[in-house]
Amino acid sequence: MKRTHSAFTLIELLVVIAIIASLMGVLMPALNRAREQARSVACRSRMRQIAMASIMYTQENDGRFARSSHSAAAVGCLRWGPAFMPYLGYGRYEGSKTPAWEAAFGKFYRCYSDKRKNLTYSYGKNVWFELEAYETAEALEISNGPTYQTVMKVRRPAATVEFGELRSPSAEDHFMAHFWLMNTELFEGMDTTLEIDTERHRGKANYSYVDGHVEAQHFEETFDIKNHVDRWNPGRAR
Repeated sequence: MKRTHSAFTLIELLVVIAIIASLMGVLMPALNRAREQARSVACRSRMRQIAMASIMYTQENDGRFARSSHSAAAVGCLRWGPAFMPYLGYGRYEGSKTPAWEAAFGKFYRCYSDKRKNLTYSYGKNVWFELEAYETAEALEISNGPTYQTVMKVRRPAATVEFGELRSPSAEDHFMAHFWLMNTELFEGMDTTLEIDTERHRGKANYSYVDGHVEAQHFEETFDIKNHVDRWNPGRAR
């Protein structure tokens, strides 16, 4: 008995292609969401380890917070990135061209969702913890400003932001969060010159707090001057 072999007609082939395209259209957004969720979780993990490194640093330095490029050179100490290397398992900082620094930077100081250059910090430190009295006085418009350079001066560690996600390369490794009180008009409409990335993870960003915990939040949950929310200022954080 002679066997006959059936073959796809052109119309059947086009139908199959259309079905596959439809399935891809349905699946791709879900896959993208899952991928971004994984990146956000990885980012929170990195920030949590940075936060733990900060706690260990303060414990070994009389409760004093590490400093950023805002003031480290002025007082003759390492910036927080190099200073945290021993607590992240990479030993003492020996220079920016060493394999240890490059490995630590890539593993802990970069977020997978950060599209900027690889030599740019993805995370920045809240500069409130290194300000002098004259700087806080100017921001708060008072004559005698408070300082928060030690952990003991932070009244609500679980409500006070220490690290956030950077957007602008010019910010280097910190946020001038006290300037936000003097330039609140910049936050209306989220001007593109802002130093903070508020939507890196599907409309939210990750923030680490002085007590070591990390949260994915809308920026307005951490700073909304109209509603008296300022979780960056250690004296007003609630």
